[in-house]
Amino acid sequence: MITNGEGGYKYSTLAEPIYHKELTNEKIGRQHLPFIRKNEALNGGKILGVRNYFFLEEKDTGYTQDPNEVLQGAWDTSRIKETLNKLMDEESYDYLFVMLPTQETHGHHKAATILALEVVSNREGDRPTILAAKISEKNEDPLKFDQLNDFPITKTRGNPIAFVDKTRKFGFNDRLDYKIVVNWVIAEHKSQGTMQLYMNRGDYENFYFFELNDPEKVEKTINFFNQFETAKKA
Repeated sequence: MITNGEGGYKYSTLAEPIYHKELTNEKIGRQHLPFIRKNEALNGGKILGVRNYFFLEEKDTGYTQDPNEVLQGAWDTSRIKETLNKLMDEESYDYLFVMLPTQETHGHHKAATILALEVVSNREGDRPTILAAKISEKNEDPLKFDQLNDFPITKTRGNPIAFVDKTRKFGFNDRLDYKIVVNWVIAEHKSQGTMQLYMNRGDYENFYFFELNDPEKVEKTINFFNQFETAKKA
C-alpha cells in the first residue's frame, strides 16, 4: 500500500463509535487513521489468505482525479519505484494486479498503476505480467479501455482477456457465492465509509492486458485464469 490512508477522514463517520474517536475531525483523523487502516487491511488480508503486506507510508493528500498531484511532488516516486523493483526481485511475482486507470478512478490509484507500469517496463529479462482489474455487472458489457489520457504507458488491448464470475454458486443447495467473501473483506474496512457502497456490486471481475507485457504471455495468462472454475476467457 503506497499511502497511509488518512486522506479519507471525511467518510469515516460510521467508524467513529467503533474506534471511539472523532475521525471526521481532520486533525484526529489524520493522526489515527494510518494505524486503523493498516489493521483493517491486514484483517481483510487474513480472509483472502494474503501472506504479506508492504506499507510505503506516503502521504494521502486527499481525493483527486489527477494523478499528477502526487506524481509531481507529493510522493517520493523514486523511492516508491525503487521499493517496487526490489520487491519484484525478491518475490519473483508471475503476475502484478493493479486498478484499471479510468478517467473516473481516484488519482492516487491511477498514480499507483502508472508507477507499477513504469517499473515493469524498465525491468530486463523475465518480468511479471501486469494486469488491471475492473468490475462489471452481468447485464452490461465490460468497459472497453484503451489508455489513460496523457499516459500512453497505460495502453491495454481494449477489452478484458479474462474475468472471474463472483456469482458462481456453491455449498449446500448452491446457496452461497463468492460475493460473500468479497463482502467480508469490504466489511473489515469500516473507516472507509464509501467502500461499503460496493457491497454486492460487480458480478464479474474483469482483467485487462497491458500492451507493454510480452504478447506471448497472453495465452499463458488465459490458461492461468482457466485453472479456476469461476474464471473464463473474456
